[in-house]
Amino acid sequence: MNLEFHKLGNFLQLNIFEFQAFLLCPLPEHTPCDNTISRPQLSISHDNTTVRLTLNLPSTPMESIQNYEIYAYKQNATTSSSDWKKIGTVKSMRLPMAVTLKEFQCNCHYAFAVRAISINNNFGPFCEPKTIFTG
Repeated sequence: MNLEFHKLGNFLQLNIFEFQAFLLCPLPEHTPCDNTISRPQLSISHDNTTVRLTLNLPSTPMESIQNYEIYAYKQNATTSSSDWKKIGTVKSMRLPMAVTLKEFQCNCHYAFAVRAISINNNFGPFCEPKTIFTG
């Protein structure tokens, strides 16, 4: 827990920041993985139960990619590799591109990962998973 104090006139404001981490199960890697496709870069923002994923794919020509697969993981008491769920496939567009996802549960930890699929149906590596807490 991280405490932060701020003086506001004659008052003292206390902000408490709690950082929680959770372990992720391994992503379901596709064999063989085409390492000529670069690892996507993913960033996440959210507002309540709406999540916005922004992705980029450096060092790989956009014309060679047809789709991106999006996977999500929700933290719960049991963990297994089946906890990663493919939640969608989106067509490749001009990069960077954004995808908006809705109706996530409040007060839950989620992780997201994306991988590219080439026009030859080869699967690239997953990005580094990114996590959020929907408060």
